[in-house]
Amino acid sequence: MVDKPLTDPLIVCASEGKVLVEGPGIATTLGVECASNLSDDLLAASSDARLQQHAAIGQAPNSGPSESPNVDRQQNHH
Repeated sequence: MVDKPLTDPLIVCASEGKVLVEGPGIATTLGVECASNLSDDLLAASSDARLQQHAAIGQAPNSGPSESPNVDRQQNHH
């Protein structure tokens, strides 16, 4: 496991029926199925990591400053 996680965004593009991934210290080519599975795994793992971050600071998920207030839009159209 890497001690310091990557924070710079990776560049991902399709070329000749393959998926190319490039970034600092990373350059790889993935097949379509591999890339699709990786996408699903990354989304699931990032959701888990976000929940772990919230738990570590004692904050409930979706309770941070980026959460939008739940506003009934119809009330605003009177």
